Amino acid sequence: MAFLGLNIGFEVTAYGDAINHAAKLCARASNEVYLSDDADEKYPTGHGGKVWTTPVLDKDELDTAGVKFHYPSHMLED
Repeated sequence: MAFLGLNIGFEVTAYGDAINHAAKLCARASNEVYLSDDADEKYPTGHGGKVWTTPVLDKDELDTAGVKFHYPSHMLED
């Protein structure tokens, strides 16, 4: 992590593989939720669960870049 600063303020900036991977997944998502494979493995599951994930391929379509998170539309209602 680095602190970048000007005379009037500071910005905290993070670097590394995890940040780069998250940025690539974020660039692909549009009003969607994407998770890394590691996060998907840690996400709780259970019989009759209401959310699910599907694989998202990398740009070469040779490997999984992460997963797309799906949930029923009624979960978005107020």
